[in-house]
Amino acid sequence: MKPGILRQRVIIQTPTVTTDASGISSETWATFAEVFAAVEPLKMREFLAAAATTSKIDVRIRIRYLSGLLPTMRISYDGKYYKIVSIINVGEMDREHELLAVEV
Repeated sequence: MKPGILRQRVIIQTPTVTTDASGISSETWATFAEVFAAVEPLKMREFLAAAATTSKIDVRIRIRYLSGLLPTMRISYDGKYYKIVSIINVGEMDREHELLAVEV
């Protein structure tokens, strides 16, 4: 992966359950990692191909390999939140992750 393409800063968040003093549980999001990424809106052809196999995909986010990354996490970028639909370990070489995500 060429480091020059990783120009955007994204925050990867993980869900956490907190309980207040009265015993009421609520889900909040905690920062798992803050990394540089390449955030690319999908082109129409890629969008249609992705839609044929899964739900609507809005963006492709490329990051360096990040151990512990799970599909239950979300991405915060530019004031928007993206649900991770798919995590691809590019080439199975533990060097790069490609995340397909949908805006929530």
